[in-house]
Amino acid sequence: MRNILILGDYSGNNTGHNALLLSIIHEIENLDESCCFFIPTLKPRLLQRAVSGKDNVVVFGIAPWNLSIKFLNYRIFKLVKKADCILFTDNLFYDSALFNPFKNNLFSLFILVGYAQRHSKPIVYYNGGVGPLKTGLGRLLVKKIASGMNIILLRDSYSKRLLYAVCGKVDCIVTADSGFNISDVSYLIVDEQPHFYKNLKNNNAWIGINLSYHLLEKRYLKSVLAYSVDEVICRIAKILEGVAYNSDCGLIFYITHPNDRDMAERISENIKGINMVLIDQAEHDLKDMISFLLRADIRCFIGTRYHEMVMFSSMNIPIIGISCGDKNEALFTDIFSRPELLIELDALLAERGTELLKKIIDTAFNNRAEAFKKVQVMKGLARKGAHILDKEVYAG
Repeated sequence: MRNILILGDYSGNNTGHNALLLSIIHEIENLDESCCFFIPTLKPRLLQRAVSGKDNVVVFGIAPWNLSIKFLNYRIFKLVKKADCILFTDNLFYDSALFNPFKNNLFSLFILVGYAQRHSKPIVYYNGGVGPLKTGLGRLLVKKIASGMNIILLRDSYSKRLLYAVCGKVDCIVTADSGFNISDVSYLIVDEQPHFYKNLKNNNAWIGINLSYHLLEKRYLKSVLAYSVDEVICRIAKILEGVAYNSDCGLIFYITHPNDRDMAERISENIKGINMVLIDQAEHDLKDMISFLLRADIRCFIGTRYHEMVMFSSMNIPIIGISCGDKNEALFTDIFSRPELLIELDALLAERGTELLKKIIDTAFNNRAEAFKKVQVMKGLARKGAHILDKEVYAG
């Protein structure tokens, strides 16, 4: 049996991260069913719910009352010595909130890499992203951490360019985000219809919505107009109402993070005359969402969260992004080669926002066959990461 320690921002209350974690486990299990996975988390009860039914997954807490400062935890140090491999996953190479150990991991990773090297344990950056890296200290830490890794597998060429800018031409391989393989995780596909499915028969087609609370931060409002939070809420509601009416579609709001709930509820309350459904991750697990996605007629998905957009695209659903950080730009520019499907928030809020969004939805829908081909390529590249891990780390 191989013991694999997986490090990432897995709290169990983020649907996109849950999908990513289960996809990673699925990719590796396909090559070796005997693997046992150890996953630290700040919220073990929620993450245990997300991986329920997986007997080979061990979840344990790293909250302060577990005598931890995030990844600096006694049990993690014990597992590093026990593990056959340590995986750094998702995007851990960023320096936002660098000096907050509960929001940033670079100092912890720097210590863990040195400890793993002393015990001759292989460390792999597995199908992950890079950035933002805005500070000199953050860049230095990433350079030091990267130099101690056995293999670096990156999810897009944007991450490779940024890592090169920080570290020079470090050895790395561009694969793809493991989240593209979520639609292949048979463990998540069940025959039962989620109980809210009956609400979907009110419309022939739907538009999916997933909006992050980060959109209400001023840094995403790039125009000189001083929007208030209430104005943003009302304007988004009117735009979605107009698009749904003109497209003869209902609206499905996916609340995939608890901090997004208030925004989704306030927007939906300001929409009139449109059939709407709110699906909240607090009530519906990933199996419910996957089961629903395989049944509903979703014309397109408008999102801000990276892994939610990856998850929907893996189901052959056209996606549109609202710019909410560099990783969304990488998804639409580097991976899908369709930068026109990523819209800036201030452009969306402008006077002709409804017309603009309707035009982008039509473009995404007409482009769905090409997008599907891209997704199939991404699935293969993500699985390539597991094969490299199996060949270079275990066989080597």
